[in-house]
Amino acid sequence: MQRLSQCLAACYIVFLVFLSLSKDISIFPSAYTFVESILGDNRNVHFILASLLFLSFYLLLPRKITQVGYGLALFSVLTLMIAIEEISHYFIPSRAFEIEDFLTGTAGMFLAWFITRLICLIISEIKASKVSN
Repeated sequence: MQRLSQCLAACYIVFLVFLSLSKDISIFPSAYTFVESILGDNRNVHFILASLLFLSFYLLLPRKITQVGYGLALFSVLTLMIAIEEISHYFIPSRAFEIEDFLTGTAGMFLAWFITRLICLIISEIKASKVSN
């Protein structure tokens, strides 16, 4: 199961890179339009894709790493990556820098981090109750 989740996470990250490049340098511009038509407006796209990005990186790494403090470090690194990607839009003629895109993506990652932490706490409680019984 771990191998499957890692494979899916890696495929998703490759998909995000393709999607970003297709919009940045117009390789396949209809790809982003298609995704936007499924997910809704631009803000929904940033929120959902950033949430899934956090979850993908979380799934890619071994479980020992995902325990204490890892979520905060991952959130910080991915927030920096999103900031750099958004700032790069300022220098690409066909794109525009929008702080709302950055904030929406960050909010999506924060929600994913919160849900991941909640799930980990529930799982650890279930395991602890099984051991005590």
